[in-house]
Amino acid sequence: MAEPIARACVLPDLPYPTITAVDVSVLRIRADAGINRRWVMHALNSALVRGQAEREASGTTRKRITRKKLGRVMVPMPPIGEQDQIVGTLSEIGRQLDHAEEALTRASNGMRALSRAFYRDLGFGLQDLPEGWQRKQLSEIAECKLGKMLDAQKNEGTARPYLRNMSVQWGHFDLGDVKEMRIKDSEAERFEVRRGDLMMCEGGEPGRCAIWDRDEVMFFQKALHRIRPTEAVSATYLQRYFAFAAQAGALERHLTGTTIKHLPGNKLAAIDIPVPPLAEQREIVRRASDLDEQLAPVAEGVAVAGRQRGHLLRAALNAAALGRLRAGIPPNSASENSAAVA
Repeated sequence: MAEPIARACVLPDLPYPTITAVDVSVLRIRADAGINRRWVMHALNSALVRGQAEREASGTTRKRITRKKLGRVMVPMPPIGEQDQIVGTLSEIGRQLDHAEEALTRASNGMRALSRAFYRDLGFGLQDLPEGWQRKQLSEIAECKLGKMLDAQKNEGTARPYLRNMSVQWGHFDLGDVKEMRIKDSEAERFEVRRGDLMMCEGGEPGRCAIWDRDEVMFFQKALHRIRPTEAVSATYLQRYFAFAAQAGALERHLTGTTIKHLPGNKLAAIDIPVPPLAEQREIVRRASDLDEQLAPVAEGVAVAGRQRGHLLRAALNAAALGRLRAGIPPNSASENSAAVA
């Protein structure tokens, strides 16, 4: 009923009773209706049918569709024999795509394992540090600051651009949708982002971070930490360390929350960081960059294959809804009839 509008699934046989939330509508198909319920599920998930539902949805901040309007959505309804064959074809496509996804998962896990082993060889994660290294709390080698609370009713001052959680990705920023909030002149320096600052997500994916390498004016909200290193450590080295720590699960014990994890400021400041001499920090960053270049083609291949999997599945669903996906059925034999399914 709410976004994503009209997304559908068939409830599996469960050994216990279940209920639905208010945002879910239950569709029960009569046993004598001559309709394959999995066909209806696939049809509802197609762009053809979901497009109808999305056009019927209303709302400003969150789109919703009423049960009455959902009941008016037209679902293509070929003969039952054709429904069964199309469902079988889609199931086989799904199995093949699942096998491809398993291969992608193995490739991704292999890259992560290689990366973790690489960083451990460099000294990360070791109890006994290499000679010349020191173990420091983050607060000893960097200034840590949580961003400004976003409150449209209470915030005062000049409208200024700010970074939020989704702005910060691993190693880069997504600035496609930068918003503004009001910040007083007296607060500007406190919440300003400077070149060389390491910006880190406090929640969502705690620890995800990137270095701000721009001169343009920018600020940050409370969903982010600003880590400003001292001369004892470089931001690039810290970024590499936190990437390793996130992959290795070393940040888990510092997180709070059950469903949505957070990395509070006091927990972040207390994290122990292995700190080598600056020359070794630079060498670690250089070698890590070389590894990135070697893994980049594999990572890109995994990303492309993942996108293609999604495209293929959507294309198959849409073809089925349009009557183009048939298992050995002549193209002109599909029924032109549609039925309103409520």
